Amino acid sequence: MSHLPPIRYILPLASLCGGCKTIAEHVTSLAARGHDTEVWHLAGGWEWFGRSVPHRIFPHTDQLGAALQSFRGIKTATFWTTASWVVSNLHPGERGFYDVQDEDESTYSGSNAGTSYRLGLTPFTNGEFVAENIERKYGTPVTVVGIGIDHRVFRPLPMIRERFRILTPYRTGSAGPVALKGWDLASAALRELARAEPRASLVTFGVEPSPRVDWMPHIHVQRPSDRKLRELYSQSGVFLSASRHEGFGLPMLEAQACGLPVVCTDAGGNREFCRHEDTALVCPNQTPGGLSTNLLRVLSDPALAARLGIAGIAEATRYRWADVIDRLESLYLHQRAAVLA
Repeated sequence: MSHLPPIRYILPLASLCGGCKTIAEHVTSLAARGHDTEVWHLAGGWEWFGRSVPHRIFPHTDQLGAALQSFRGIKTATFWTTASWVVSNLHPGERGFYDVQDEDESTYSGSNAGTSYRLGLTPFTNGEFVAENIERKYGTPVTVVGIGIDHRVFRPLPMIRERFRILTPYRTGSAGPVALKGWDLASAALRELARAEPRASLVTFGVEPSPRVDWMPHIHVQRPSDRKLRELYSQSGVFLSASRHEGFGLPMLEAQACGLPVVCTDAGGNREFCRHEDTALVCPNQTPGGLSTNLLRVLSDPALAARLGIAGIAEATRYRWADVIDRLESLYLHQRAAVLA
Protein backbone atom coordinates (compact mmCIF):
# COMPACT_ATOMS: atom_id res chain seq x y z
CA MET A 1 0.00 0.00 0.00
CA SER A 2 1.40 3.41 -0.98
CA HIS A 3 1.18 6.23 1.52
CA LEU A 4 -1.45 8.91 1.03
CA PRO A 5 -1.72 12.23 2.87
CA PRO A 6 -4.71 12.64 5.19
CA ILE A 7 -8.00 12.74 3.29
CA ARG A 8 -11.10 14.76 4.19
CA TYR A 9 -14.46 14.45 2.41
CA ILE A 10 -16.53 17.63 2.78
CA LEU A 11 -20.29 17.12 3.00
CA PRO A 12 -23.11 19.50 3.99
CA LEU A 13 -25.46 16.84 5.41
CA ALA A 14 -25.05 13.16 6.30
CA SER A 15 -28.33 11.36 5.59
CA LEU A 16 -29.66 8.02 4.40
CA CYS A 17 -29.27 8.23 0.62
CA GLY A 18 -27.23 6.63 -2.13
CA GLY A 19 -24.70 9.44 -2.33
CA CYS A 20 -23.93 9.40 1.39
CA LYS A 21 -23.78 5.62 1.33
CA THR A 22 -21.09 5.81 -1.35
CA ILE A 23 -19.10 8.40 0.62
CA ALA A 24 -19.32 6.22 3.73
CA GLU A 25 -17.97 3.25 1.77
CA HIS A 26 -15.05 5.34 0.48
CA VAL A 27 -14.11 6.64 3.91
CA THR A 28 -14.48 3.37 5.84
CA SER A 29 -12.67 1.36 3.15
CA LEU A 30 -9.78 3.84 2.95
CA ALA A 31 -9.54 3.85 6.74
CA ALA A 32 -9.47 0.03 6.77
CA ARG A 33 -6.44 0.23 4.46
CA GLY A 34 -4.63 2.40 6.97
CA HIS A 35 -5.29 5.86 5.51
CA ASP A 36 -6.15 8.84 7.71
CA THR A 37 -9.58 9.72 6.35
CA GLU A 38 -12.73 11.40 7.68
CA VAL A 39 -15.97 13.00 6.54
CA TRP A 40 -16.41 16.59 7.70
CA HIS A 41 -20.01 17.79 7.68
CA LEU A 42 -22.45 20.24 9.24
CA ALA A 43 -25.44 18.11 10.20
CA GLY A 44 -26.86 14.59 10.19
CA GLY A 45 -25.33 11.31 11.28
CA TRP A 46 -24.21 7.85 10.20
CA GLU A 47 -26.06 5.51 12.57
CA TRP A 48 -28.03 4.13 9.60
CA PHE A 49 -24.87 2.91 7.83
CA GLY A 50 -24.29 -0.04 10.14
CA ARG A 51 -20.54 0.52 10.52
CA SER A 52 -18.55 3.22 12.24
CA VAL A 53 -17.80 6.09 9.84
CA PRO A 54 -14.84 8.33 10.79
CA HIS A 55 -16.36 11.81 10.84
CA ARG A 56 -16.39 15.22 12.47
CA ILE A 57 -19.45 17.46 12.79
CA PHE A 58 -19.11 21.26 12.71
CA PRO A 59 -21.82 23.56 14.11
CA HIS A 60 -21.37 26.20 11.41
CA THR A 61 -19.70 26.78 8.05
CA ASP A 62 -17.26 29.24 9.66
CA GLN A 63 -15.83 26.51 11.89
CA LEU A 64 -15.66 24.08 8.99
CA GLY A 65 -13.93 26.67 6.85
CA ALA A 66 -11.37 27.38 9.57
CA ALA A 67 -10.63 23.66 9.90
CA LEU A 68 -10.22 23.37 6.13
CA GLN A 69 -7.88 26.33 6.09
CA SER A 70 -5.57 24.78 8.68
CA PHE A 71 -5.79 21.25 7.25
CA ARG A 72 -2.98 19.96 5.03
CA GLY A 73 -3.83 16.98 2.82
CA ILE A 74 -6.36 15.80 0.26
CA LYS A 75 -9.62 17.77 0.29
CA THR A 76 -12.56 16.20 -1.54
CA ALA A 77 -15.81 18.04 -2.20
CA THR A 78 -18.93 15.86 -2.35
CA PHE A 79 -21.63 18.31 -3.45
CA TRP A 80 -21.76 21.39 -5.65
CA THR A 81 -22.05 23.74 -2.66
CA THR A 82 -18.94 22.25 -1.05
CA ALA A 83 -16.80 22.55 -4.20
CA SER A 84 -16.28 26.27 -3.58
CA TRP A 85 -15.45 25.56 0.09
CA VAL A 86 -12.63 23.26 -0.99
CA VAL A 87 -11.31 25.58 -3.70
CA SER A 88 -11.19 28.59 -1.38
CA ASN A 89 -9.17 26.64 1.18
CA LEU A 90 -6.50 25.04 -0.99
CA HIS A 91 -2.88 25.79 -0.19
CA PRO A 92 0.00 26.01 -2.70
CA GLY A 93 0.87 22.50 -3.85
CA GLU A 94 -2.53 21.04 -2.91
CA ARG A 95 -4.90 19.58 -5.47
CA GLY A 96 -8.60 19.48 -4.63
CA PHE A 97 -10.90 16.63 -5.63
CA TYR A 98 -14.62 16.42 -6.30
CA ASP A 99 -16.67 13.25 -5.70
CA VAL A 100 -19.54 13.96 -8.12
CA GLN A 101 -22.62 11.89 -7.33
CA ASP A 102 -24.72 13.41 -10.13
CA GLU A 103 -24.74 16.25 -12.65
CA ASP A 104 -26.55 18.57 -10.27
CA GLU A 105 -27.44 21.35 -12.70
CA SER A 106 -30.07 19.02 -14.18
CA THR A 107 -31.59 18.11 -10.80
CA TYR A 108 -31.22 21.43 -8.97
CA SER A 109 -33.04 23.50 -11.56
CA GLY A 110 -32.12 27.18 -11.46
CA SER A 111 -29.02 26.66 -9.33
CA ASN A 112 -25.46 27.50 -10.30
CA ALA A 113 -24.36 23.90 -9.75
CA GLY A 114 -22.79 23.79 -13.20
CA THR A 115 -20.11 26.30 -12.21
CA SER A 116 -18.73 23.81 -9.69
CA TYR A 117 -17.42 21.63 -12.51
CA ARG A 118 -15.21 24.46 -13.80
CA LEU A 119 -13.48 25.40 -10.56
CA GLY A 120 -10.33 23.40 -11.26
CA LEU A 121 -10.99 20.47 -8.94
CA THR A 122 -10.25 16.91 -10.08
CA PRO A 123 -13.68 15.27 -10.44
CA PHE A 124 -14.45 11.57 -10.19
CA THR A 125 -17.75 9.72 -10.20
CA ASN A 126 -19.55 6.38 -9.89
CA GLY A 127 -20.58 5.67 -13.46
CA GLU A 128 -20.33 6.54 -17.14
CA PHE A 129 -23.65 8.41 -17.33
CA VAL A 130 -22.63 11.24 -14.99
CA ALA A 131 -19.11 11.44 -16.46
CA GLU A 132 -20.42 11.71 -20.02
CA ASN A 133 -22.97 14.38 -19.07
CA ILE A 134 -20.40 16.60 -17.36
CA GLU A 135 -17.83 16.23 -20.10
CA ARG A 136 -20.43 16.99 -22.79
CA LYS A 137 -22.00 19.99 -21.03
CA TYR A 138 -18.97 21.57 -19.35
CA GLY A 139 -15.92 20.20 -21.16
CA THR A 140 -14.48 18.89 -17.89
CA PRO A 141 -12.93 15.39 -17.97
CA VAL A 142 -14.22 13.13 -15.20
CA THR A 143 -12.59 9.92 -13.94
CA VAL A 144 -14.94 6.98 -13.39
CA VAL A 145 -13.87 5.11 -10.25
CA GLY A 146 -17.07 3.05 -10.21
CA ILE A 147 -19.32 1.86 -7.45
CA GLY A 148 -19.61 -1.37 -5.51
CA ILE A 149 -21.89 -3.59 -3.51
CA ASP A 150 -21.13 -5.37 -0.26
CA HIS A 151 -21.61 -8.89 -1.60
CA ARG A 152 -21.40 -10.29 1.92
CA VAL A 153 -24.73 -8.56 2.53
CA PHE A 154 -26.41 -8.28 -0.86
CA ARG A 155 -26.79 -11.86 -2.02
CA PRO A 156 -29.78 -14.18 -2.44
CA LEU A 157 -31.05 -15.68 0.79
CA PRO A 158 -32.59 -19.17 0.93
CA MET A 159 -36.12 -17.79 1.29
CA ILE A 160 -39.35 -18.48 -0.54
CA ARG A 161 -40.12 -15.68 -2.98
CA GLU A 162 -43.64 -14.35 -2.94
CA ARG A 163 -44.22 -14.34 -6.67
CA PHE A 164 -46.84 -11.56 -6.70
CA ARG A 165 -45.13 -9.25 -4.19
CA ILE A 166 -43.82 -5.98 -5.64
CA LEU A 167 -41.08 -4.09 -3.83
CA THR A 168 -40.52 -0.39 -4.55
CA PRO A 169 -38.85 2.60 -2.87
CA TYR A 170 -41.14 5.32 -1.52
CA ARG A 171 -39.71 8.81 -1.74
CA THR A 172 -41.69 11.97 -2.39
CA GLY A 173 -38.94 14.54 -1.88
CA SER A 174 -35.65 14.55 -3.74
CA ALA A 175 -32.92 16.77 -5.07
CA GLY A 176 -34.65 19.05 -7.53
CA PRO A 177 -38.25 18.48 -8.65
CA VAL A 178 -40.51 16.91 -6.03
CA ALA A 179 -41.55 14.08 -8.37
CA LEU A 180 -38.00 13.19 -9.44
CA LYS A 181 -38.13 9.73 -7.84
CA GLY A 182 -41.45 8.95 -9.54
CA TRP A 183 -43.81 7.87 -6.79
CA ASP A 184 -46.67 9.30 -8.87
CA LEU A 185 -45.62 7.08 -11.78
CA ALA A 186 -45.22 4.06 -9.53
CA SER A 187 -48.60 4.47 -7.83
CA ALA A 188 -50.40 4.98 -11.16
CA ALA A 189 -48.72 1.88 -12.60
CA LEU A 190 -49.61 -0.17 -9.52
CA ARG A 191 -53.25 0.90 -9.72
CA GLU A 192 -53.35 -0.37 -13.30
CA LEU A 193 -51.65 -3.60 -12.29
CA ALA A 194 -54.11 -4.19 -9.44
CA ARG A 195 -56.96 -4.26 -11.93
CA ALA A 196 -55.15 -6.80 -14.12
CA GLU A 197 -53.66 -8.99 -11.37
CA PRO A 198 -55.68 -9.14 -8.12
CA ARG A 199 -53.09 -11.37 -6.45
CA ALA A 200 -50.49 -8.57 -6.49
CA SER A 201 -49.31 -7.05 -3.18
CA LEU A 202 -46.94 -4.21 -2.40
CA VAL A 203 -44.05 -3.51 -0.05
CA THR A 204 -42.63 0.01 0.08
CA PHE A 205 -39.53 1.19 1.92
CA GLY A 206 -37.81 4.48 2.65
CA VAL A 207 -37.07 7.12 5.25
CA GLU A 208 -40.57 8.63 5.11
CA PRO A 209 -43.67 7.32 6.90
CA SER A 210 -45.95 4.97 5.01
CA PRO A 211 -47.82 6.20 1.94
CA ARG A 212 -51.54 5.61 1.70
CA VAL A 213 -52.16 2.64 -0.57
CA ASP A 214 -55.78 1.48 -0.97
CA TRP A 215 -55.61 -0.42 -4.25
CA MET A 216 -53.74 -3.58 -3.13
CA PRO A 217 -52.47 -5.21 0.09
CA HIS A 218 -49.55 -3.13 1.34
CA ILE A 219 -46.91 -2.91 4.07
CA HIS A 220 -44.26 -0.23 4.56
CA VAL A 221 -40.80 -0.65 6.07
CA GLN A 222 -39.32 2.60 7.32
CA ARG A 223 -35.55 3.07 7.43
CA PRO A 224 -34.63 -0.58 6.81
CA SER A 225 -31.08 -1.72 7.49
CA ASP A 226 -29.10 -3.28 4.65
CA ARG A 227 -29.76 -6.71 6.12
CA LYS A 228 -33.48 -6.02 6.27
CA LEU A 229 -33.34 -4.80 2.68
CA ARG A 230 -31.62 -8.06 1.72
CA GLU A 231 -34.56 -9.96 3.19
CA LEU A 232 -37.04 -7.81 1.26
CA TYR A 233 -35.06 -8.28 -1.96
CA SER A 234 -34.94 -12.04 -1.38
CA GLN A 235 -38.65 -12.45 -0.52
CA SER A 236 -40.20 -10.31 -3.25
CA GLY A 237 -41.21 -11.27 -6.77
CA VAL A 238 -40.23 -8.10 -8.64
CA PHE A 239 -38.56 -4.76 -7.92
CA LEU A 240 -40.08 -1.58 -9.35
CA SER A 241 -38.14 1.66 -9.87
CA ALA A 242 -40.16 4.49 -11.42
CA SER A 243 -37.51 7.19 -11.01
CA ARG A 244 -37.38 9.93 -13.63
CA HIS A 245 -33.67 10.47 -13.07
CA GLU A 246 -30.81 8.63 -11.37
CA GLY A 247 -27.13 9.42 -11.23
CA PHE A 248 -26.65 5.66 -10.82
CA GLY A 249 -29.57 3.92 -9.09
CA LEU A 250 -27.97 1.74 -6.40
CA PRO A 251 -31.15 0.06 -5.04
CA MET A 252 -31.77 -1.49 -8.46
CA LEU A 253 -28.29 -3.02 -8.45
CA GLU A 254 -28.73 -4.26 -4.89
CA ALA A 255 -31.99 -5.94 -5.94
CA GLN A 256 -30.23 -7.61 -8.86
CA ALA A 257 -27.47 -8.86 -6.55
CA CYS A 258 -30.17 -10.62 -4.52
CA GLY A 259 -31.67 -12.25 -7.62
CA LEU A 260 -34.76 -10.01 -7.72
CA PRO A 261 -36.05 -9.20 -11.25
CA VAL A 262 -36.07 -5.45 -11.93
CA VAL A 263 -38.71 -3.43 -13.79
CA CYS A 264 -37.64 0.18 -14.21
CA THR A 265 -37.76 3.39 -16.16
CA ASP A 266 -34.85 4.56 -18.29
CA ALA A 267 -33.55 6.95 -15.62
CA GLY A 268 -30.08 7.59 -17.07
CA GLY A 269 -27.57 6.20 -14.63
CA ASN A 270 -29.19 2.76 -14.50
CA ARG A 271 -28.49 2.19 -18.22
CA GLU A 272 -25.08 0.86 -17.19
CA PHE A 273 -26.56 -2.26 -15.59
CA CYS A 274 -30.27 -2.32 -16.56
CA ARG A 275 -30.47 -3.49 -20.16
CA HIS A 276 -33.92 -4.20 -21.57
CA GLU A 277 -34.77 -7.88 -21.95
CA ASP A 278 -31.30 -8.78 -20.64
CA THR A 279 -30.80 -7.76 -17.01
CA ALA A 280 -34.12 -5.90 -16.52
CA LEU A 281 -37.31 -4.79 -18.23
CA VAL A 282 -36.83 -1.10 -18.99
CA CYS A 283 -39.63 1.32 -19.85
CA PRO A 284 -38.02 4.06 -21.98
CA ASN A 285 -41.01 6.43 -22.11
CA GLN A 286 -41.60 6.57 -18.34
CA THR A 287 -45.34 5.90 -18.47
CA PRO A 288 -47.56 4.10 -15.94
CA GLY A 289 -48.90 1.87 -18.71
CA GLY A 290 -45.42 0.75 -19.77
CA LEU A 291 -44.39 -0.02 -16.21
CA SER A 292 -47.64 -1.87 -15.49
CA THR A 293 -47.24 -3.98 -18.63
CA ASN A 294 -43.69 -4.94 -17.71
CA LEU A 295 -44.68 -5.75 -14.12
CA LEU A 296 -47.46 -8.01 -15.38
CA ARG A 297 -45.02 -9.76 -17.71
CA VAL A 298 -42.74 -10.68 -14.80
CA LEU A 299 -45.58 -11.71 -12.49
CA SER A 300 -47.19 -13.84 -15.20
CA ASP A 301 -44.06 -15.57 -16.50
CA PRO A 302 -41.95 -17.44 -13.90
CA ALA A 303 -39.41 -18.38 -16.57
CA LEU A 304 -38.86 -14.74 -17.47
CA ALA A 305 -38.57 -13.81 -13.78
CA ALA A 306 -35.98 -16.55 -13.24
CA ARG A 307 -33.98 -15.50 -16.30
CA LEU A 308 -33.88 -11.86 -15.23
CA GLY A 309 -32.94 -12.86 -11.69
CA ILE A 310 -30.00 -14.97 -12.86
CA ALA A 311 -28.80 -12.26 -15.27
CA GLY A 312 -29.05 -9.64 -12.52
CA ILE A 313 -26.88 -11.66 -10.14
CA ALA A 314 -24.23 -12.06 -12.85
CA GLU A 315 -24.34 -8.33 -13.64
CA ALA A 316 -23.99 -7.31 -9.99
CA THR A 317 -20.82 -9.37 -9.52
CA ARG A 318 -18.97 -6.79 -11.64
CA TYR A 319 -19.43 -4.14 -8.95
CA ARG A 320 -16.93 -4.67 -6.14
CA TRP A 321 -15.87 -2.08 -3.57
CA ALA A 322 -12.30 -3.43 -3.43
CA ASP A 323 -11.86 -2.55 -7.11
CA VAL A 324 -13.36 0.91 -6.57
CA ILE A 325 -10.99 1.69 -3.69
CA ASP A 326 -8.03 0.46 -5.76
CA ARG A 327 -8.95 2.98 -8.47
CA LEU A 328 -9.55 5.71 -5.90
CA GLU A 329 -6.15 5.19 -4.28
CA SER A 330 -4.54 5.27 -7.70
CA LEU A 331 -6.31 8.54 -8.58
CA TYR A 332 -5.24 10.23 -5.34
CA LEU A 333 -1.66 8.99 -5.71
CA HIS A 334 -1.41 9.99 -9.37
CA GLN A 335 -2.66 13.53 -8.79
CA ARG A 336 -0.43 13.96 -5.73
CA ALA A 337 2.57 12.85 -7.76
CA ALA A 338 1.65 15.30 -10.54
CA VAL A 339 1.46 18.19 -8.04
CA LEU A 340 4.79 17.29 -6.42
CA ALA A 341 6.42 17.06 -9.86
